[in-house]
Amino acid sequence: NAGFVNNDPDFFRLASALWRLHDAFPFSDAVMYPYWNNADRITCTPSGVYATAYEREKEGLLLFVSNLGEEDVAATVTLNLRPFGWNAVTAWDALTGKPLDAGGGVLRLPLSTWRFAAVRIKPGREK
Repeated sequence: NAGFVNNDPDFFRLASALWRLHDAFPFSDAVMYPYWNNADRITCTPSGVYATAYEREKEGLLLFVSNLGEEDVAATVTLNLRPFGWNAVTAWDALTGKPLDAGGGVLRLPLSTWRFAAVRIKPGREK
């Protein structure tokens, strides 16, 4: 057995982007808010969408949002800003750097079935 080999270029692009993300936001020492125990801070709809967040002081959040449902969805992730001590947030796609609208702490993300989005969120002024 030669082990796992994946020659798909998209796989390598994603793996590389995830390593760069970890270099920029090492979450091994961050506070984790796991999807199974974060309802006081994060709510997701529709059913089948889950989010886990990692918080680093002064760096904000790294949020992984997953669609584990059987259909593509327009996911809504709502952050309860008060427990984080925030009034407003700025958000962007953590893999591409593309700005995301997070007005009022609400993110809307199109998610294909069994796919995820990685989002960086920092406290800050809504534009």
